[in-house]
Amino acid sequence: MTGIMQTSQRVTRRLGRDTGQTIELQEQNLARLERRHGPDHLVTDSVRRDLAEVLNSARRFQRAAELYEQSVSYQVRTAGQEDPVTISMQMKLASAYANADQFDRAIAVAEPNLARWRHWQDADVRAGREWTQAQDTLAACYARVGRQDEMTAMLTQNLADCERIFGPGTDRSLRAAERLAEGLAYAGCLGEAIDAYRRLLPGRVAMNGPDDSQTLSCRGKLIRAYSDAGRLAEACAEVEHLLASRLRVLGPDDRETMKARHKLGRACEEAGRLDDAIALHEQNLSDALRVLGPEHSDISLRRADLGWSYRLAGRLADAVPQLEQAITAALQQPQPDNRRICSCREKLAVSYFETAKSAEAISLLQDAADFWEQEVGPDNLSTITARLNLGVAYREAGRLSEAIALCVQVVASHQHLLGPEHPATLVARSHLAACHLAAADLAATTAEAGGTLADMLRVLGPDNPRTLTARRIQAVGWLDSGRLTEATELLEHNVAESRRILGPDRPETLRSQSQLARAYQGACRPAEAVALAEQVVTAWARVGGTELPDTLESRDTLALAYQAAGRLAEAIGLLERNLADSIRLLGASHPKIAARRHHLQRAQQG
Repeated sequence: MTGIMQTSQRVTRRLGRDTGQTIELQEQNLARLERRHGPDHLVTDSVRRDLAEVLNSARRFQRAAELYEQSVSYQVRTAGQEDPVTISMQMKLASAYANADQFDRAIAVAEPNLARWRHWQDADVRAGREWTQAQDTLAACYARVGRQDEMTAMLTQNLADCERIFGPGTDRSLRAAERLAEGLAYAGCLGEAIDAYRRLLPGRVAMNGPDDSQTLSCRGKLIRAYSDAGRLAEACAEVEHLLASRLRVLGPDDRETMKARHKLGRACEEAGRLDDAIALHEQNLSDALRVLGPEHSDISLRRADLGWSYRLAGRLADAVPQLEQAITAALQQPQPDNRRICSCREKLAVSYFETAKSAEAISLLQDAADFWEQEVGPDNLSTITARLNLGVAYREAGRLSEAIALCVQVVASHQHLLGPEHPATLVARSHLAACHLAAADLAATTAEAGGTLADMLRVLGPDNPRTLTARRIQAVGWLDSGRLTEATELLEHNVAESRRILGPDRPETLRSQSQLARAYQGACRPAEAVALAEQVVTAWARVGGTELPDTLESRDTLALAYQAAGRLAEAIGLLERNLADSIRLLGASHPKIAARRHHLQRAQQG
């Protein structure tokens, strides 16, 4: 028996050298023991558990779960349901189910076993450790099936248990506090999550020091919570502190410093400080190329960061090449990271549909949605986000029924997983409102946009860029419904706020100005409509070029303003040019073509 056990242990230690061969040898060893002793022998079960652990480490979760099921069955027959070893094995089985995305099965195993385990948990520290790990597993499963209240209750109980068993301020208690903060953020309770992270940080600093990786990781999660909650100034201040720490401790050329600069760039993007974000990402790419070399795996990340900032600023001619190069760099790695490649392709697809390359964008996004569903399952946030991006691409391509159906599905998924007021849910609702607007369903637009705007103002605050977008959609819904005075006032407010928060030449600012020009035209203020529409056309041509869908849209608005002002020849000339460019860029079957042809015919009729 001792020789067989030692063989099993030697095989397990080889995992780091050759995982596949290790598993094959372990499977052969288990089969030999089952033939010699039968499946219910102590030695057979011990080797079976070792193999399950190896499979779990190798992410072969389904096979690991099968072996744990056999071990649990053996333990129940030989030791009984209430035995602590049986309970421990049940919890390992629940963990294997969770790793295999079988969350309902994991919950069904974990819940009764936690109840059985309660009277064992105080027996010793090891029992307490396994108990708290089991509660973590169950909380994570609750999160994945949308049972957020039970998740936060379990994590709160787990923190109290850790502090009672291990003591407050210990590493295990700090980890439990961090998981509670993460759970609150995941559930959309961002104010509570921020408070939890702020309570946690002094403990991490006291235990690990201000510059330890765990402390910095906690600070990074606090930054994300600030950003999601719309507390963008606090997010930027926290990242600036983080970057200063990295520069002081590691110097400007360390990879951790570059990661901190990346976080600051992201925070600046969220706050609408796009010039700052672009400067940070440009510096990061330059430093990475100089320090790490053009073949390093980080180069694709740095190019993707910069390309996305360019896209947010409307610099699509700069964004697309950076994102295409990011994909090329990722594909050229010896072991390409498929998740990274897919994320880069999604960003490129978003840039494509903003440059009228709808077919290419839809193809990339359909592939991305299929990839994430196969990689992480249909209910994972990466899959849901890919579906949302695909819905937006459908909207831009004029495939409105498909866009609305997909956005409705995404909103429902977000509400189920994250709750109705989570920032991701609010963004999805804003996109759904935009789809209703594109489909001229004004009642649905007003209802969806009004509720979304009210929730964004409360959750994210008035200065969040996402709130500006929601306010514009609400105003356009009112404008198209004939509520001219309300729409004009709201658009004037949004233009002023967009200029203040984002700057005069940002895409959201220009879109709001273009809609305000429409409102002025409808209010019989033709001189103001023409002046504003001319500014917008010039700005779009300067920022993004003459062939963007937004540039075409702004020209249409200007031509109609010319017509309302009695400048008919200029209106007809611009409408003719815009129709020809629209057919060339969007295709003759795009829904906008019919509307622009109708505008031209009406102008020609005088």
